[in-house]
Amino acid sequence: MLDMIDGKVIIQNVFNNTPAHKAGLAVNDIIFKVNDEDMTGKTIAYVVSKTKGAEGTTVHLIVQRNDKMIDRTLTRE
Repeated sequence: MLDMIDGKVIIQNVFNNTPAHKAGLAVNDIIFKVNDEDMTGKTIAYVVSKTKGAEGTTVHLIVQRNDKMIDRTLTRE
């Protein structure tokens, strides 16, 4: 579950047993990049469209958690 705050897409909830949960994403992580594309100022719909894909494929995210940038690779289900 995502929200937009100050032009940034922020994770508001991570559901159990989802790719986000399995990859270790957390509430309040800011989605900074999806597959090396900067998501700053993009809409939630745009960010979601970039994370969707065929089951079994991967998507690479860089999220900001507090002052750290964290790399995560999610396998789509």
